[in-house]
This record gives sequence, structure tokens and C-alpha cells, in this order.
Amino acid sequence: MKEHKKLYKAGKLWLTATIALATWGIMLTSNASADTTTPTQTATVAQQANQSSTTMTATTQQQFAATNGQATNNENKGYLDKVELAPSSTAGNVQVVATGWHAADASQTLPYRYAIMFDKTTNSELARVKVAGPDIINRPDVQKVYPGIANSQKAGFRASLEIPYANLGDSLVLVSRYSNDTKNGEGLRTDYWLPVHIDMNNYAYLDGVELNGNQVRVHGWHATNQAAIGNRSHHYIIAYDKTQNREIARQEVTDNNVRGDVAKAYPGVFNANQSGFDLNFDLNPAFVNDEVLFISRWTGAADANSNYVDKWFDPQWLFGDDDDRANLDQFVEKDGQMTIAGWHADNLAYGKKYHYIIVLDHTAGIEVARQLVTTNQSRPDVAKVFPHIANAANSGLNITIPYNKAWDGHELLVVSRWTNDQAGNGSTPVDHWFYPKQLVAGQPAQPAPIGQPAPTAENAAHLKSFKLYRERHAIGAQISPNFLSFIAEGWHATNDTKKYRRFIMLDNTTNQVLSAKQFICDDMPMEDWMKMNHKQPDVAKRFGQQYKNAADSGFFIEGYMTDCQIGHKYTLISQYADDENGTNANEARFYLDVLNPNRVTPL
Repeated sequence: MKEHKKLYKAGKLWLTATIALATWGIMLTSNASADTTTPTQTATVAQQANQSSTTMTATTQQQFAATNGQATNNENKGYLDKVELAPSSTAGNVQVVATGWHAADASQTLPYRYAIMFDKTTNSELARVKVAGPDIINRPDVQKVYPGIANSQKAGFRASLEIPYANLGDSLVLVSRYSNDTKNGEGLRTDYWLPVHIDMNNYAYLDGVELNGNQVRVHGWHATNQAAIGNRSHHYIIAYDKTQNREIARQEVTDNNVRGDVAKAYPGVFNANQSGFDLNFDLNPAFVNDEVLFISRWTGAADANSNYVDKWFDPQWLFGDDDDRANLDQFVEKDGQMTIAGWHADNLAYGKKYHYIIVLDHTAGIEVARQLVTTNQSRPDVAKVFPHIANAANSGLNITIPYNKAWDGHELLVVSRWTNDQAGNGSTPVDHWFYPKQLVAGQPAQPAPIGQPAPTAENAAHLKSFKLYRERHAIGAQISPNFLSFIAEGWHATNDTKKYRRFIMLDNTTNQVLSAKQFICDDMPMEDWMKMNHKQPDVAKRFGQQYKNAADSGFFIEGYMTDCQIGHKYTLISQYADDENGTNANEARFYLDVLNPNRVTPL
């Protein structure tokens, strides 16, 4: 007996069969089968994986050649449309659901279909299921493209194979098989090898975060096949305070979760259609004052503290207005009573229980009155103008205090204070210092213009904004906590003709003016200052008849505080002076109150 090698074509590939020649004829033999219960069979599957993506035994080809002219092309085609994951009830496992088609002429004589998951990384078979009944899917689209392949209309399949999720990162192949073995899918067979790509990306999007009364609405979606690992069926949204590094609140998603648009965009992600979330969190000071981020979590634990996959959305300041907004609508004396009315809105004040008005005799340097605001707090007009200040709707103040004639001619300064201390003190009050004013008993006084401090005979001025930024120190890369930059914007109108424009900073806590090394700001002669654009048409319209420089009264300055003490109270002083030393200065003071670290923006 002699042996020869003969090539047989299977689809686009050639296979080898051994031909034994004897006096009584020719015998064709095929390679060993792939029984999943023996190492030998697994090795055969591995060998096939290294040879080609389509295999057909020589014996099968011989049988096809003997058919009565039917499907003699021996075509073998296939495609994997979709692979997605689903949870498994078995610990450590996951369901791989594969949908596709496999059209082969061999299906005429090999009627039984199987799907096998093979791991090329470990060179082992992971799972095998029989494809039958409803898992065989009609595919007229395949028949249209391949009308000459037998049974192409029934080429579709859906197979669910349970594998260890530890193998998901390996190189996996789905073997679609036609066989004449109904029990195990062995015997005579033809295979099509389909590379498996399981999308393990973590997809999510935060559609929006909106304020709705006393609630924060958070809505979006989070879809990932990682949620199938360990049966992570619970979906939570967690609000996290990035400023204080602590959790604020968490809620489980129980409804409003259907997202057909996400399922359409990510058809290979098993939970895409139920990936949505739309929740409302009760508003609290952490949402208002701190940088907040939201976390979407799929978890297998009821308490959501273990076995989870997270998506952390970008941190954000939910309330974009970090300025201190306030105005005195009325500050007058009449019939021995002093009336103080206006409003004070500040996000840092949100959650503070008590609103106090404190009156200081600025001339004598003493406090002369203090009263709790208990009525007339509703200010819908302020809320309309400043919708991103949480306490704007209840920022109003309106009190009456007995007037002491000893205060006549003194500068009286009103402080609006939000605090949690019942006596109006506390370690972290939120203050606004209004511009000082002189009152005289029995003489009428005009209320301050809305949004601007009242003018005096010499000046009218307003500080629109003052922002602090944390800079990297000039030496090294460490951030110095006391080295801050600032930007101040406002206007200061006067009738005085001076030669110099300058700004200085007063530390109210120590009652010391900061030195030139501690407060760095460009002073300049008026002739240079006037070359810059400081036009203020709104000020000119209101005060143009009173102050000569109203139209050019604006300022926008940048500088540094090299030894800024967080917690101290400061006053920015705008001066028109005869020289750079501030001689005969005409000044306006802007009370900055306590410098709060929450208002320092990192650069």
C-alpha cells in the first residue's frame, strides 16, 4: 500500500486528505473529530483554528460529489452580525449571545447545527450549544446574495453560550458547525470560524443637570457590557462633592430608563435599551457651594458598594454665579426710625438659617445695632435676574431700627450677614458690606440706586466683581496658599482732577494697608490711564451731570496678593491722587468681606 497526498478545495481554502491505494480500490479518510470530552478532540479544533476560518472534511466533499448534481460548488459562507453579553445565574460566568448566519452546501447532508466558543489564547473550547428550533432564523437577505448555496434562506442563527467572564479579554472565535451527529455535533461536519469581538467599552453621557426649585435634576445614560459581569443589574446615580471629597447622596434608578436611541447606536451592548436615568436630588448646600460630579454605577450589590462598574462624569459648579450680589433699596431716617431695605443674594449663604443686619458706626469704629431679618424676605424680582443664585428668591431684607441722634454726621455702614449662629456671629458667616452713608435726623435722604452704592459729594463708585485665583508660585511648582492673583472690575466717578490713578488694599482684620510687595497692582499717571479703554456709557447716562469723568470711570485691573490671609476681611481702595504715593487722594472703598477659600479658583 502506498500513501499519496491530495488537495481538496473547501470554499477558498485547500485541505489535505490521505489517499491509500490498494488493489481493491481507493479509500478516503478524514482527520479526527473534535469531541469536547477528550483532549484529543480539543487539539483538533485548535489545529483547525490555526489552519483557516472555514473547514470541510474530505469525506464530506466526496459525499457532495456523489449528489445528483445538487450544490456541487461546496460553498461555505458566514458572518457574525452581533455579539452581546447577558448576565448569568452562575457565579463567575456570563452569557455571550451571538447572532449571525452560516450558509453551506454541506447542510444538505449535515442537518444538525452547533455553535462552539473557542478561546485561541488558551487553546481551549469554552462552550458548545445546539442550534435548533427558534434559534434557526430565516435570512432572505442571505438567500438573495447566495441563491446557489443550499438552505441559504435558513442560514441565520442565534446562540447563547455561557463562558467564564475571565476569558472575555482573550482572542475568542465562534465556530458555526453543520454536523451529522445530533448528540454532540461531531462525526462528519463543516465549520465556519467567526472571530468574536465583544465590546467592553464603558459608554455614557450626561444629558443635563438642571435646577428645578429645591431640586437638582440629573439625566443621561450609561451602557456597558461590563454590567453583565457578576450580574450587575442595579443602576445607581451618586452625587459626589469633589471639593470636600465625600458623597452627597445616591439614588437607584427604577424608572425612566428606556433609551431606544442608545440601543440603536450601540446594538452590541446588552443593557443599552435600559441605560437611561432621570432623577431629582434634594438641593443642599454642597450642591450650591462646592464642585460636584455625578457617578453612574452598575452594581451587583444591593447597597451598591461592591461588584460595580462606574462612569464618572466631569465635575462642575452647578451654580455658575460665585459673586456676592446685594443692594440697599432704602437706607433712610424718618421720625426717629432708621429704615434699611434691600436684598443680599449669595450662593455661599444657601443653607444658612439666620439673616442679620448689622449697623457699624464707621466714624467711631463700633457696632451700634444688630437685628434679625424675619419678614419681607421674598424677592422674586431678584430670583428672575439671578436665577443661578440659590437663595435669591428669599434674599430680601427690610428692618426698622431706632435712630440715635449721636450718629448724625457719622458714616454708618450696613452689613448684611447670613449665618448659622442664632446670635448673628459664627465662624463662617457670609457678609456683604454696603457703602457707608451719612444720615442726619430730620433730613430726607434719597435711596441708593439699584445695583449701585449711593454717591457722596466727591464720588460715586461700584465694584462689579472681584475674583481670586490660585497661582503657581514663581519659584518651583508648588502652590503657595497665600499667593493669589485677582481681577477687579468696576467704576469710580469723581469731579476731582488728579494726576495719578492707583489702587491699594486694606486688611480690615489687622487694620494695615498692604505693602507694595504684598499687593502688586499697576499704578499709572492719569495721562497713561486715559489712553486705555475705560468707557462707561451707563454711568455717564446716570451720573454725567454730577461727575466730570463718569464716561471714563471704569476700571479692569489685574494684580497679585503675595501674602493673602484667607479668613481676613479686606477693602479694595480706588484712588485718584496727586502722585504715586496717594497724596490728597480722593478715594472709594469697596468692602470685600472675608476672603473665602471656596471663592478661590485654581489656575
